[in-house]
Amino acid sequence: MNKVLKKQIAFFILLLCGVGLYNYKAIQPQQQPDESVERAQQREVEFMQRKAEYIAKHGGPIPAAQQMHQELAHKNGMLLIESPSTN
Repeated sequence: MNKVLKKQIAFFILLLCGVGLYNYKAIQPQQQPDESVERAQQREVEFMQRKAEYIAKHGGPIPAAQQMHQELAHKNGMLLIESPSTN
């Protein structure tokens, strides 16, 4: 087998795998967008409820935790806008 024939066979196998994968994905049942949005909203509601229960039970976050959260957010490229302090 020469080099050109090996490349052609490799390309054909790659193409065959790609077509097979495309067909596999095409026949899979598609998830309805409404279902995923509803699930996301439900998770958000549950999270907010758990957060409210935790704050009611343990109080607000401690200053060290707030500082750590701000540092992590800054490292991730998010800039937190601090509320103006009232004097």
